[in-house]
Amino acid sequence: MSFDDINAIVGFQGGGGQRTLEIIWPDWAKEQTERLVATLKAQDLTKEHLEAFAAFLQTAFQDAIFHRLQSFERHAFEYGHARLAGMHSDLQGMSVADEQAVRAMGGQGTQLAYMFRDLWNGTDVVRIMKRNKTLLEQGKPPEELLGAINALRERGGAHEVAADLILAARIRGAVHHTLQISNQLELEKRLVRDLRAAALTHVHLTSIQVDISELPNPE
Repeated sequence: MSFDDINAIVGFQGGGGQRTLEIIWPDWAKEQTERLVATLKAQDLTKEHLEAFAAFLQTAFQDAIFHRLQSFERHAFEYGHARLAGMHSDLQGMSVADEQAVRAMGGQGTQLAYMFRDLWNGTDVVRIMKRNKTLLEQGKPPEELLGAINALRERGGAHEVAADLILAARIRGAVHHTLQISNQLELEKRLVRDLRAAALTHVHLTSIQVDISELPNPE
């Protein structure tokens, strides 16, 4: 007898909205997908986009992103100075997990910035990244370049996407250095933008695949 069969037999024992066994043993993948959607949902990242991204992460064995997001959320609601250290670690760990996910999407290159350029090749996003390559090449910590990256982002459209890709690449490049961020809200913004970079890349790639699949077959 399968879990689904037993779950149906046990049913709703407490009068709540969930089956008893689903409360005792919740669906981990469903919970992580819901967390991802709640964190990243925006005008350019719909629920459908994010559910597809979550499905990709699961099938491509990139669950580290889910674990880092869950850990970051847990640390954010803790008390004491140690929570910031935990959030620092989670942000840097997320940057590594993002790089692995982008590589699993087919990104080529030794650094995250090169993978982004490869996967977004031929788009305005890459052209903007190339025009602002000093933001990627300067050997400064992300904190010192944030003003310029944010100014680029405020221009909207492809500039916003390019800025998030640049920031994600800079966070990954500085992963072996101590983060100099004591503002919890700023840490939360960084994590969201870092994760957005990977999610937006997945949306971009899947949209290309859809466009190709809709082309008429040659006679």
